[in-house]
Amino acid sequence: MYEWLKTIVIYDLDINLKLKTMKKNILNIKGVSAISKEQQSQINGGAGYDLSKCGCDCAGRVTGPKYCRWYIACPQVYTCNDTI
Repeated sequence: MYEWLKTIVIYDLDINLKLKTMKKNILNIKGVSAISKEQQSQINGGAGYDLSKCGCDCAGRVTGPKYCRWYIACPQVYTCNDTI
């Protein structure tokens, strides 16, 4: 009757077991340690550039320094002063 549910539960348990095994194996590598949630939240992007200077104009072009086009994309739609 609920065979599909059994399949989902078994699949979920299998995935969780694999993830736990992977984590255990990774932590067994010399020099590897787990980091706390606080340490994770302190990780900043690795772009090395100030992406806050990047933006989009009305026509969907990337604005800001030249490196912005490498890291962001804009919708190619005209959105400023649209009239109906």
